[in-house]
Amino acid sequence: MTPFTGYYPRQSTIKALLEGCFERTTPLSGGDTNLVSSHNAFTDYCLALLMCCTGHRPVDDPFAELSQFDLERGLLLICETRAWRVVALSDLAMAQMNVYLKYLQHLSECLQSRDSSRELGLRISRLSGSKADMPLFFYLNENRPDSYIPISSAALSSEWSAFWRLPINFLRHVMATQLLRTSGRPDLVQLQLGHTDGVDYPLGSRSTVSVLLAAGVIRKHLDSYMRESGWRVMDAPSLELQKAFSPSFGKSAVTTEPLFGHRKREEKRKRDHAKSKALVKMLVSDHLARFQRIDADGAHRL
Repeated sequence: MTPFTGYYPRQSTIKALLEGCFERTTPLSGGDTNLVSSHNAFTDYCLALLMCCTGHRPVDDPFAELSQFDLERGLLLICETRAWRVVALSDLAMAQMNVYLKYLQHLSECLQSRDSSRELGLRISRLSGSKADMPLFFYLNENRPDSYIPISSAALSSEWSAFWRLPINFLRHVMATQLLRTSGRPDLVQLQLGHTDGVDYPLGSRSTVSVLLAAGVIRKHLDSYMRESGWRVMDAPSLELQKAFSPSFGKSAVTTEPLFGHRKREEKRKRDHAKSKALVKMLVSDHLARFQRIDADGAHRL
């Protein structure tokens, strides 16, 4: 296709991303290595699909909390920088999320059946409630079965390097280009990207646009382009229990306040701001110290 703006990847490039995730999600044979690789590949596919649908930037802990999803009305709250925005979810994305959430229940039981990963299984069981202490999307750690690897832009680039060599953020451009092509409406693209020309967010409290009506129109076009591109609902990997057991759902205590998702990014911004402030203060003080103080007569002579 001819892009509306700038460089646009070939269809074969986008297809390689889909097929790369599919090929890595292999049937399990009961081994820990297959469990880790299949989970991570399935996670990659779900994240790639969601990013191509929502235009989400590749930040640390993307789509971190289930409470940000409204799967009944097809809406999602996103906070990648400082401001929140609401975007539409395609029918395909909603269906894939429902598969992922059911998979997490089975994954929790599977990990709890293994002595080495029981605690992680308990933490995953809490993701569906209000006491989640880890992000909704994560990688399993082959070397430490009791812990997870947080999703980051660097981690995604590493996992996708064999079949996607463009910047991860390019999926945002893919979504914008395809939504403009199928709808012919730049205003819908702006809404889905979260762009604003004025002070107020276009779908904020003072908006005259109905969020549900706008999202409904966007959803139709998103679903059309995603199915045309080859996206489809991927079945979750099959899991095997190692032993018979009675699962415990969220019974272990949360010992520390969890910090992930937008809260973690906000704390990082505060730390970076404090470091920058201290550096600027030091540079200014050092610069001023080079000048001698002068009295009134000296100032008059100058």
